Amino acid sequence: MKILAWGLIKRVLLLCLVIVLSNSVFAADIRIPVEHWPPWEIAEDQERQVVSKGVAVELAREIFRRYGKGIQLQTVPWKRALFQMEHGLADLLPMVTQSESRQEYMVFTQPIFTDPIIFAYKPSHIGQFKWKEWEDLRQYVIGTVHGYEYGTNWSSVVSKYGLRTEPSNKDSFNLKKLMAGRYDLTLQYHSVAIEILKTFPQDHGVILDSKPISKRDFCFAISKKSPLANDIKLIDQIITDMKADGSYEEIMGEILQ
Repeated sequence: MKILAWGLIKRVLLLCLVIVLSNSVFAADIRIPVEHWPPWEIAEDQERQVVSKGVAVELAREIFRRYGKGIQLQTVPWKRALFQMEHGLADLLPMVTQSESRQEYMVFTQPIFTDPIIFAYKPSHIGQFKWKEWEDLRQYVIGTVHGYEYGTNWSSVVSKYGLRTEPSNKDSFNLKKLMAGRYDLTLQYHSVAIEILKTFPQDHGVILDSKPISKRDFCFAISKKSPLANDIKLIDQIITDMKADGSYEEIMGEILQ
């Protein structure tokens, strides 16, 4: 009799533990890896190590306020953010473009914003810059960023035409190398380059070319290993509602102009 009673007690305790753990998972904030990447993610501390604001951050806060959860920002480098998403160590990655490799471990919302990818250059270093065909780019050293997707055919273009690219870790690093004459060109998301150049000296002399190599849709991506992936349709509906009621436009502000 005592054995049966103890067995029943263990089952009840186990059930209680499962309920507690389930509730803890449900109540947890949404884990979002970020880094200083204006205007979308902004760190105001001197070392640019603690992201606390930005357009993408405010969009996420409003989305998950409506969803019923808070958000937890985790400032990490871009490559580590992708690693965290792949292994279920983070839930959501803001303002990311789709690719076949990323679709293996993330699901994507509807587009949040479409941004052209353009070349930045410094006329005092290379003179006036105009290009029509990919072959025209062979003479230049082009700065890129590790892990970025610049369009569905960019990698094949680099290989086919023998373009000289040199990757670094951040867009801001590339613009500084451009200023120093270490790069001839650097590929930049237009919205990001504009914000970064605002922090440079007024006489920086950097020009953003008007001809994009591609236009890329920024989405919010959810790790397939996160429970949040089951609610991708609900997240999408919240974004649709925000676009309809004006809150999306209010948060995006002058970026839409």
